[in-house]
Amino acid sequence: MLFESRSRCYYGGRCNTAIPMLKHIVNDRVATASSRRWKLDINFFAKQENMAVFETEVDIPAPVGELFDFLIQPVNIKAISPPEMGLKFLETPERYSDGCEVRFAVQTMGQIQEFTHRITHFDEPHLFVEELIVGPLPLWKHSHHFTATQTGSTNIRDVIEFKPPGGLIGLMMSEDRILESLEDGFYYRHQQLKNSFPAGQSGF
Repeated sequence: MLFESRSRCYYGGRCNTAIPMLKHIVNDRVATASSRRWKLDINFFAKQENMAVFETEVDIPAPVGELFDFLIQPVNIKAISPPEMGLKFLETPERYSDGCEVRFAVQTMGQIQEFTHRITHFDEPHLFVEELIVGPLPLWKHSHHFTATQTGSTNIRDVIEFKPPGGLIGLMMSEDRILESLEDGFYYRHQQLKNSFPAGQSGF
């Protein structure tokens, strides 16, 4: 059985082929760097000046409601995040809901950074949106989309819009570095989701 994870990056004001559309083909047990296949996506565009957009999607053999419920629980988010990210929730509800705030820390570019997100849109089990309200970036908006497929599995699509910081911190947290970090982080997350919801577990 093949597991596919598809990503694309859109860059503010320029076309950069360093991180093209990525298609990961992972076997049932092990994901390796050699399993990645690269494909150029020529549809790079800027939604607005100085903004970057990262988009990735994956199909998981489980019902929409089950996956939505899994991904609105911070304990599960931590479990599927890369260990080197050092994700630590400082103040958070057990489950996300409309208007709730989430304070957490991660290790980025060799430094521990604290962030606070607010859930600004919550449409269970189809969509929730989290936006940065405290942190080093001037803008960060992460939309989580859940769609049932014709086979009964769920397509999870993540869209992240952001503006990198300026000044000295912007040298470390550049647009390219953030995009590369997102690419690696979601590649790991998708593998962990596949392991958490193996084919056959939910009747698929």
